[in-house]
Amino acid sequence: FLFSLSTSSRLDPANQNHCYDAFVMLQAQTNRGVTQICTVVEGRFASLEEHHRDDLDNQPLQQETELTLLDLEVFEETLAIEKIVRASTKRFWIDLESLMFRLGALLDVPADAIKLPVSPYILCSAYRQALRDIEFPRNFLVDADSAFARKLLPELADIYQGLNSYLSDT
Repeated sequence: FLFSLSTSSRLDPANQNHCYDAFVMLQAQTNRGVTQICTVVEGRFASLEEHHRDDLDNQPLQQETELTLLDLEVFEETLAIEKIVRASTKRFWIDLESLMFRLGALLDVPADAIKLPVSPYILCSAYRQALRDIEFPRNFLVDADSAFARKLLPELADIYQGLNSYLSDT
């Protein structure tokens, strides 16, 4: 997508070069990014049972919160992630809910205490962290997010259906 964008008339020549550089950077760092996202997901699976038991045993007391200002970059990133998460959650709500109930039953914890290791939020946050780590240019993040969401959503269907099938057989 970035390669196509770098050759389109939508961008002026200077931005076409910057877009192409972003494409080359992302292409060179794809394996690193995928490995980083997989490591986050694997870590979430590995700590799933202990994490949920700790959460249940150590429920924090209600705390008052203060209104604080966020850095503009943090705010924009949060909005971008939430947009992808909202679309994913809306599309896969039944699969996500089934996973939560199945994992809850398997771990003997309430379903609403489950934090799915492959939730759209975890995946999107790990993806954005991978882009930060390679210092991906901010001016092409919207385009990268759009391409990521277009590629992610179809893959999530297979992941969630496969996990639900596996857990229903367990």
